[in-house]
Amino acid sequence: MDNKSKKLEASFLQFLYGMAAQTQIQLGLVPHPLTGELNLDATQAKYSLDLLNILAEKTKGNLTDEEEVYLKDILQKLQISYNDIAG
Repeated sequence: MDNKSKKLEASFLQFLYGMAAQTQIQLGLVPHPLTGELNLDATQAKYSLDLLNILAEKTKGNLTDEEEVYLKDILQKLQISYNDIAG
């Protein structure tokens, strides 16, 4: 089966991966996939962090162990990066 015929499975963990990647791009930690450039957008990064924190609060007690560990870990790492950048 080639990549074009594979169906991407929607899951909460996949959603979190996407949100984390988006936030890393906004923090200028990884290049934007279309431009290849590093750009900092602290306002958008803060908004994305706020959304992830809301998700963590609203889904508390309803996540798999893997989802809970990933969300806690990525929130901690992204918050540290944001604090380092935003001062």
